[in-house]
Amino acid sequence: MLEFNFLLNPFEWGLIGLFLISCVILIRFYLHYYHKISSYISPLPTTDKKPISVVLSGKNKHEHIKQNLPFWLEQKYSNFEVIVVYDNTDEELLSLLRLFSQRYPRLKLINTNQSINFFDEQKFSLSIGIKSAENDYIILTTAECRPTNEYCIDYIQAAFKPETKIVVSYCTYLKGKGISPSFTHYHLYEKMLQYLSLAIQNKAYAGSRQIMAYRKNFFLEHLGYTSVYAIDTGSYDFFYPHITSPKEVSVQIDWNATVKCNTKYNFKQWLNSEIQFLNTINIQKSPARKAIRWYRAALPFFYLFFTIGMLYFFFGKQGPIPCFFSLWFWIFALLALLKYLIQAIVMQKIATKFQKVYLWIYIPFYEILYLPLHLTFCFHKNKK
Repeated sequence: MLEFNFLLNPFEWGLIGLFLISCVILIRFYLHYYHKISSYISPLPTTDKKPISVVLSGKNKHEHIKQNLPFWLEQKYSNFEVIVVYDNTDEELLSLLRLFSQRYPRLKLINTNQSINFFDEQKFSLSIGIKSAENDYIILTTAECRPTNEYCIDYIQAAFKPETKIVVSYCTYLKGKGISPSFTHYHLYEKMLQYLSLAIQNKAYAGSRQIMAYRKNFFLEHLGYTSVYAIDTGSYDFFYPHITSPKEVSVQIDWNATVKCNTKYNFKQWLNSEIQFLNTINIQKSPARKAIRWYRAALPFFYLFFTIGMLYFFFGKQGPIPCFFSLWFWIFALLALLKYLIQAIVMQKIATKFQKVYLWIYIPFYEILYLPLHLTFCFHKNKK
């Protein structure tokens, strides 16, 4: 007979209750935040074409500049400039940039060979580039990234409304073969989903500097990166508490507004990126930080309580003989399946919107593989 009763001891009730709470937190996050991305309608270009300055740092990036800069300079847009901040001590890069400047009149070169002791190199270079920009609308990117098509600038600027101060978009990464590249690619993708979905829900807290846009006056009013020069946030910019209204952040996730990073992420780079992302979250007391912390706390507890519950209700009731017919055992299994199905369906819909193809059957494997690192990150503190 199928065994099922409510005469459980406190341990059993506690185990069931904690597992159910972790399930609810995760499912709510997928439905309340991630699902909004799949139904989000991005702004489209109109006849209003704003003057744009594209700013990037070229320091020590000769090969990336050579490969990617022409894609920005050949954009189908009428009113824009591309600013590259460089160091004239790099003679090879300087020769390449001079060659490009002869071919592309939109290219503007800014030399900065100052000695930087404690400032983040990229933040310092971008700050110089933004201050030198002629236009109030600034697109930030990195030398490793190129636009996916000729209309990237047009679609990014279309997201600027009169009250908009920041526009966030997303970057795609090259995916290598094997477990490690697939694992790192998945978690880079999920971090991107987190800051995009929370921005759509009016809880913007960060954006990837690989592709995002600022109003120049807004950037300068808040002294740019001055307050976070000593914090290693990598390519992530944090917004809180500078954002005073949800309308000040716009989200552009149309595929035409994306960039592609032509550098494959290895595990070490992903690990560094994870630390930088946590730095970005931890330095701001925003509503988004609470949501992400609940989500990240629920994930390891979900697998912990699931494993304990399955083993306990499988073996615990009848000693060494497995109890195949304990209904609590099947409830645990069905709740885990429900969580996975909702997560897979939601993220597959997002992948379709982003023109990506993923095998979502591997999601539990990626999450379990991530747990040891995740528990380590729980005790992480900001550091340079």
